[in-house]
Amino acid sequence: MSSKKLNIVFQLLPLSLFASGGYVLKALAIDLFIFIVFLIFIIKVKLNLKGKIILICAYIVSMIVLFQLIDSVNYLDNLKLINLSSGILPTLTVIIVYYLIRNKFKREKTVANTV
Repeated sequence: MSSKKLNIVFQLLPLSLFASGGYVLKALAIDLFIFIVFLIFIIKVKLNLKGKIILICAYIVSMIVLFQLIDSVNYLDNLKLINLSSGILPTLTVIIVYYLIRNKFKREKTVANTV
């Protein structure tokens, strides 16, 4: 393996997380799980492209707000609060935005021409 590829691999691995006792890995796993569920939801939801983009923006904004809120909080002292909020805030935000926009951005069924 070339040194360039090896350097990329080491930059992608969060090796510094293991030094913290593994507490951060829970938050990382929760965020990864929520992100995967969100991607599956975006693929399966019956909205047009604009609606899906609005949901993606809502998810990104909720994650930015979450990171701003928990940035100054001590992680070990507020472990449960941070883990719960990292799972609940983005999920609730996307669900609420979906219910607000679902009728306006519903994907229309295409009708085949019958001749």
